[in-house]
Amino acid sequence: MERRSDLGFTLVELLTAIAVAAILFGVAVPSFTQLMERQRSWTVLNDLRTGLHQAREHAAREGRHITVCRSADARVCGSGEFWNEGWIVFEDPDGARACTVQDNGRCDHGGRVLASSPGSRTGIYLLGNHFIRDSVRYFPEGFAKASNGTFTVCDGSGTALRAMVVAWSGRVRPAEPDDGQCPGGS
Repeated sequence: MERRSDLGFTLVELLTAIAVAAILFGVAVPSFTQLMERQRSWTVLNDLRTGLHQAREHAAREGRHITVCRSADARVCGSGEFWNEGWIVFEDPDGARACTVQDNGRCDHGGRVLASSPGSRTGIYLLGNHFIRDSVRYFPEGFAKASNGTFTVCDGSGTALRAMVVAWSGRVRPAEPDDGQCPGGS
């Protein structure tokens, strides 16, 4: 009985293994891309949800008007086009719904800045409709009386991925996304 002393792969075996790996890789990459996009959408939405919960809790606990506004630079309300670019939570005693953050950590009108977020620029967009396009204002009871609306997370192609509603009561809850809210959506 003769033993073969050379161990290894033949060219055919190697090419077969490479072909199988390429097919598996081709199937896995799109799924992984979708997974990453869903994860980024959750991150963006949960970041804002945390800021809204903090604002509502502070308004009710301290008995003050608190506003959350979108801000691309975490210094000036209204800068930037989308909520995913960042936001500021601040005391808003005069109801201006605006704040320019000073070096002392207060707004130009004297209200304290409670929190801010630098946002995320990952190809995921977060926008608010109607009354919450630029800001959400909480009253001393924790209500968001004139700030009810829907935040929608969209991907770069205009598809709505997730949504959340800010109710009149100030409560934040998940909602069904609507592509019509997204830039480029139908």
